[in-house]
Amino acid sequence: MQLINASVYEERAQARQNEILETKNKRLLERLGKRDKLERTKLYGFLKRKGRGNQVSVLGNLFRVTAQGNKLEKYQGPNLSLWGRC
Repeated sequence: MQLINASVYEERAQARQNEILETKNKRLLERLGKRDKLERTKLYGFLKRKGRGNQVSVLGNLFRVTAQGNKLEKYQGPNLSLWGRC
């Protein structure tokens, strides 16, 4: 049987804890990326089904979805009266 020095054991235990933490963070980032992609897909699917392109109404104000779904820009279009309430 081989005995392990206490300092060697602590070093290995700390290294393992760091690896576990890195793996946990990596998986969290992957999940967030997947969720973000799913939400964008849902948003664009919703807008497509409504036949509005990339425009959405928020509290009566029209916005255009830009920057891959990250940003809303106020819409300045000629047919604002056609939208009404959504």
